Amino acid sequence: MADDGKPPAIVLGLGMTGLATARALAWEGVVVYGVSLSPTDLGRASCCCHVVALEHLASDQQGLCRWLVEGEFSLRISDGTAG
Repeated sequence: MADDGKPPAIVLGLGMTGLATARALAWEGVVVYGVSLSPTDLGRASCCCHVVALEHLASDQQGLCRWLVEGEFSLRISDGTAG
């Protein structure tokens, strides 16, 4: 969790909408993890989120779900040590 008690957020996709979402959350003091599924995502260059590049899962919906639910990333967030 962030220092102020706000839980971190995961934003899926860092195109225009995802980047706007990440910026809005970051401005409110939320720690943001942006999952980029494309090397051309605008948000990959943003400093408002921690970018997680997962292009290899762009066409693998089950793999992406498995990564979100079972992966190391979800464990770090759920135990409060993310960031």
